[in-house]
Amino acid sequence: MASPDLQMEDETLRNQNETNPAPIIKEILDKLKKKDLKSFQFQLTHYTDSEFRPMAMSRLEDTDTIDTASLMTSLYSSDALRVTREILLKMGHRRLASKVETHIGEEQRDRRFDQGQEERK
Repeated sequence: MASPDLQMEDETLRNQNETNPAPIIKEILDKLKKKDLKSFQFQLTHYTDSEFRPMAMSRLEDTDTIDTASLMTSLYSSDALRVTREILLKMGHRRLASKVETHIGEEQRDRRFDQGQEERK
């Protein structure tokens, strides 16, 4: 069973704007140590597992979690959460990757619900 603090964090993340993954990514990246954030950013510059090109190292120079999340969202759009999850797994951060997976599932479920609502109109 998750601790009350983790449950509250999860609830906060769930209440973020679902159309914009940047706040979720920022909250996840805030949990990384400084050297792990640097490693995450390095992985972004070598990420080739999507149809998008890797992020330029110059764009990540001197960026914090807010800037990194915003850049990821602008480059990867709806794939930003998936990219975050894949990099965290590659780095061995399974617990954080699992939190991202939860949000990916919710986002997909919400998208299916919205599509169903549109079809009924």
